[in-house]
Amino acid sequence: MIADDSGVKIFDRKFVASNLRSLLRCPKCTKSYTYSYNKNQGDESHRPFVLPCGHNLCENCVWTNRQNLKCAVCQSPAPPIIKAKDPASKFAGNVRDFYELNYHVLGETSSLSYFRRFATETSNKSLSLNSTSEVIVQSTKCSECGNAVATGECRQCNAFYCRRCFDAVHNHSRVLKAHVFQKTTMETQTRTSKGIRVGSHFFTLPFSDCPLHRLPKNVYCQQCNRTNCASCSSIHHRSHRTRPLVDINQRYASEIPASLNALNSALLNIQNGQEVSAII
Repeated sequence: MIADDSGVKIFDRKFVASNLRSLLRCPKCTKSYTYSYNKNQGDESHRPFVLPCGHNLCENCVWTNRQNLKCAVCQSPAPPIIKAKDPASKFAGNVRDFYELNYHVLGETSSLSYFRRFATETSNKSLSLNSTSEVIVQSTKCSECGNAVATGECRQCNAFYCRRCFDAVHNHSRVLKAHVFQKTTMETQTRTSKGIRVGSHFFTLPFSDCPLHRLPKNVYCQQCNRTNCASCSSIHHRSHRTRPLVDINQRYASEIPASLNALNSALLNIQNGQEVSAII
């Protein structure tokens, strides 16, 4: 891949994912933005608000540091954009009295929340865990109909198809008839290593034991954002929100196919553009 003077590749999956992740997280507390306001007393709201410098900060961080607010990215002072009341006053209303919501980030957060909720609700239907191989299997859907399970791949189209859709798309074109339907191999289904298989792709999951108890770290603490063994979880994270690590993996595994399709499509467009530029 071609890189510019800054050393950043024109198309870098990790670079794109990192920037999308940072866009939807508060740069100060690093918590994900929310799209709804928590009315319950004691609950924190993390809606994104725009500062005068153009960067964002979550609602809780703005309100907590309102008397001497600074941007967590550029460290610039962030006086109120809307001068309705003195933010240092104990009679001040809420953050919306002084700053504007970032509706673009708010919309992205709302969409992401919907897809994550949908993925969680359907994960048991689309994912299965093999107890012997410990491999989470995600069925890849046909790129054309979106309903049937893809039984093969067209490398020239860079897309997955069921056999019926492949024939329907390719049989009526002299050029497309030359494309080859490659059936999805079952090799990854027999792997004994622990990981996630999405179509023909296999992602190895990191595995580690607790150095203190010599037990696998298979419990995830949502409050501390770390994995622990069952003993550490019961001792040090008793009052925290915890979930089995396999549930967390299943939740995010369901997002991989859509991300791969979008990234591969963008990569194909870039490659086609480079070929056209070379011809011109």
